[in-house]
Amino acid sequence: MAAAAAGLFSAAAAVISAEVGVPAGIAQDASQSVAQRAEVGVPAGIAQDAPQSVAQSTKPRQSQGDGRGLFKYSRWGGFQNADPNQLASRVTKEPPDPEGCQGADDGDLVGINYVAAYEVPAMKGATVDTDIEASIDLLEDEDTKAAVARWNVFDSSERRRGRTPLQIPLGDNNVDLGLEMALHGLCRGERRVIYFPASMSSKSTKRAYDVPGDANLRYDVEVTNVITFQRPRAKQGMPPEPRRVVGRLLN
Repeated sequence: MAAAAAGLFSAAAAVISAEVGVPAGIAQDASQSVAQRAEVGVPAGIAQDAPQSVAQSTKPRQSQGDGRGLFKYSRWGGFQNADPNQLASRVTKEPPDPEGCQGADDGDLVGINYVAAYEVPAMKGATVDTDIEASIDLLEDEDTKAAVARWNVFDSSERRRGRTPLQIPLGDNNVDLGLEMALHGLCRGERRVIYFPASMSSKSTKRAYDVPGDANLRYDVEVTNVITFQRPRAKQGMPPEPRRVVGRLLN
């Protein structure tokens, strides 16, 4: 039987609410103790632990950010005052070398195929069947019954560039803030679904595509390349970024 939970985003209690902690069993930064993680509650059917096979070998490290409130971007300092509860990601395809691949970082040229959508206003606050939500793949087919029932696709790399991936100089603040943040740590060949609120998208995105100001956004992304291009001064001489997830890792 499909698992169901109240409002995937709308009540901000399922995925991106600051009141809901990080799921137990996901790789954490060393600064968060096991005892602290044990106190965190997880809503049924939403932010579940990664599958056992992923948890044992290919689970990406999870980054908690360094502070609270909305993300504040600095070219040299990266994303500061970050509230990771604003972001959630689901891995839909592992990279070829999940344990040894280079994760995207500031200064890298990241190529992505993507489909962007916002939550249909009529569905805001509606109960979400999480199994159905997890089965939606906008990169493969954005017109399935399940997809159009909840998501309104407004942009994609195919619409913009045909078969050519969009190339993003990561760290230059050229895309929506939520997408910019969530792309950190992805590896070549990996696919993820990224969720974030419209408050983390740009004014130009909302204006150009009539995205409601209180909407929740979904980006299905596939990384085609991660090429080190021009690293920020603060990270020059440091080893490549490992694979990781910024924000919540969903099952």
